[in-house]
Amino acid sequence: MIRSIGPTTSRLSLNKSVMSTFSLVCICLFVTIGCGTSDEIQSAPSSVDASSATADAGTSTPAADLSDEVYDDSRIMQIDLVLEEKDWDTLRRQKRTWSTLFGGQCLDKPFSSPFTWFKANVTIDGEFYEQIEVRKKGFLGSMDSERPSLKLDLGEVVSEQAHKGVRHFTLNNSKQDPTLVRQCLAYGLFRAAGIAAPRCAYARISVNARSLGVYVLIEPIKKAFLERNFGDASGALFEGAISDFTEKMSATFEAKNSAAEQSSLADVISAIEAPDDQLEEALSAVMDVDAFIKYWATEVMIGHGDGYTSNRNNFYLYRDKGLWRFIPWGVDAVLGPNKAFNVEALPVFWGGALAYRVYSHPDLRARYKTQLETLVKDLWDSDALVDEVKRVRTLIGPWLTDKQQGEFMQKAMTELIAHLPLRRQALLKWIEDGLPALGEPVPAPECLVKKGQISVSFTTTWGSLQSAPEGWFDGLTQMSLFLEGESLPITASVSPAGLGWDGPGILWLGFFEGGEFVTIWLQVDPDEMAANATLTVEAIALYTDENKGIKDEFIGTVPGKLTITSADLSQPQGIKGSFEGDILWFPDAKK
Repeated sequence: MIRSIGPTTSRLSLNKSVMSTFSLVCICLFVTIGCGTSDEIQSAPSSVDASSATADAGTSTPAADLSDEVYDDSRIMQIDLVLEEKDWDTLRRQKRTWSTLFGGQCLDKPFSSPFTWFKANVTIDGEFYEQIEVRKKGFLGSMDSERPSLKLDLGEVVSEQAHKGVRHFTLNNSKQDPTLVRQCLAYGLFRAAGIAAPRCAYARISVNARSLGVYVLIEPIKKAFLERNFGDASGALFEGAISDFTEKMSATFEAKNSAAEQSSLADVISAIEAPDDQLEEALSAVMDVDAFIKYWATEVMIGHGDGYTSNRNNFYLYRDKGLWRFIPWGVDAVLGPNKAFNVEALPVFWGGALAYRVYSHPDLRARYKTQLETLVKDLWDSDALVDEVKRVRTLIGPWLTDKQQGEFMQKAMTELIAHLPLRRQALLKWIEDGLPALGEPVPAPECLVKKGQISVSFTTTWGSLQSAPEGWFDGLTQMSLFLEGESLPITASVSPAGLGWDGPGILWLGFFEGGEFVTIWLQVDPDEMAANATLTVEAIALYTDENKGIKDEFIGTVPGKLTITSADLSQPQGIKGSFEGDILWFPDAKK
């Protein structure tokens, strides 16, 4: 619980604390919640980067498969989109929020999508395609109104239209990974382990002749992927997003094809409940157990804290020849250090019910340990991985926007290169010393509840967020905060606004005595701010206590109303308004 009181934090001390807080806003959003048929590990020589290794999923890729040219990570594809400007503005502003995802009866069905398709034309590496469709994509961490992640469908309007055999394009803005390297590196390690995983490359994107910089091009999990990896696409395909094989979390699995609509996952739920002496037999009847253990160990090896076995998120399930297989997804927050999930040091995840049950079985736990050791020793070539990181940095460097190649990328790149050899050492040490004993199962997330209220009245200057923190005190800001039924005395508050790493917005800071402060970050497009406008928005709230070493502790999400009474972005103190919202968070979260 926040406690207050004493002289206000000095203005000079704001510099490192607040700017660091602001840079971690996107990461902190994830604190609570973001297979191939062959089981032979394919060890790539150290001279071959892991991101280029190909998984043997039981079906060889045809020599004439032109899609390999699309996912050639030795080059950068050029994609130029043209669409109506009003459509682009609508597309980029569409978003998911915590309150819409986790409010109400939040786990009673698959999460709905707020994104709509828009007509566009596109030129890909000089080849023109008309009447395609484009939409925004993402769950929470990749939401961005300036550089949204995108999906392209070349063949919805013009039948059979495709570029080198590829109809669907998934373009990730890599907001969770400023290096832009982690996704291709991670999927390459999955494929090298013999697990069916997306191919991955890079693309330069422009929209209406404006450069958006470099994106990560990910192969989507659709019919073409299934046919290439399994030789057949007729099996049931589900996507898991905050989904598990439990009564409380199974309703969020989303059927992705007609076979899935006529299927269910009840067989897996039933198998998990089998007693120890029948567990392996029960699981083997519904899935390839060794393939799951390999998938699980690979998630752990790369530190996929937002995957199935840790967070019950970001994965697909495909029924191949009667057996369920896992397909990885959403690997942008891997290969630590991972501030959001704090998993980089762990040698096992058991957040998923299947992982928990398998780890509880002595024989299956031993097979997990053996598999993890094999993967680390055979695939984790630290020098080759570091070389691959540097190769990609050289490849994409000339095409990055100024913002992409700023201090955040440099810091993230340094951390990644330092982490790679340390992760291998840490895992081998765990394996030698013995894996940890099984702890308590991870409970299903609860839906959001009201924790408090906040109201702010403010004047601010657009662009002040980029100035020195000392200048943030020039405006007039009044803030009141109620949390857990208690009014918290705020001794000073400021409201810088402008462009930050997370996009444009307003940063409200409320200071208590003794080095404590609360941060309210509201991402809002300046084009939406107009005099007498009232906007439905959602902010996030963080808490810092410098004296106790508490930094960027998540308080909650804050849906509310932003009222603008003056909106002159060109003048000092030209923006005036107020914000009121309820602080919502999960009932079992730390206060």
